[in-house]
Amino acid sequence: MALAVMVGRIVLDSLAGYALARLEFRGRNGGFLLIIGTLMIPAIVLIIPRFIVLKQLGMLGTYQGLIVPFAADAFGIFLMKQFFASIPKEIEEAAKIDGASRFRMFFQVILPMARPALAALAIFSFQGTWNGFVDPLIIAANNQDIWTLWP
Repeated sequence: MALAVMVGRIVLDSLAGYALARLEFRGRNGGFLLIIGTLMIPAIVLIIPRFIVLKQLGMLGTYQGLIVPFAADAFGIFLMKQFFASIPKEIEEAAKIDGASRFRMFFQVILPMARPALAALAIFSFQGTWNGFVDPLIIAANNQDIWTLWP
């Protein structure tokens, strides 16, 4: 479970961070402020709404219920956005002149340069998920086979 959450965060947070750092679209600054605002909400406050949503989606007591809600987080998006903003735009311009598309620039030029930030995100994600207790306890309460901690 911790590996699946870590991979999901690396993929989704890096894509969102790149979009916020490099792409121009309406609502970019507002969206970034909303993401930063979610960092101020204590995690314990989100337990009941998350439970209700997972119950309505039929994901309580499943591995999907333990992975999907945690596949992206505000801290990872913030970390990746700040790292991508520090990479000079001239590198992307050079790749564009060489004929690279936006996806090729991201996956073959920018993402390999982001290995330190990806490693930090992977460590924080894995460690945070591995040490999680309350969320998995509530989400998987009725299915003893997927408990993350055995009594």
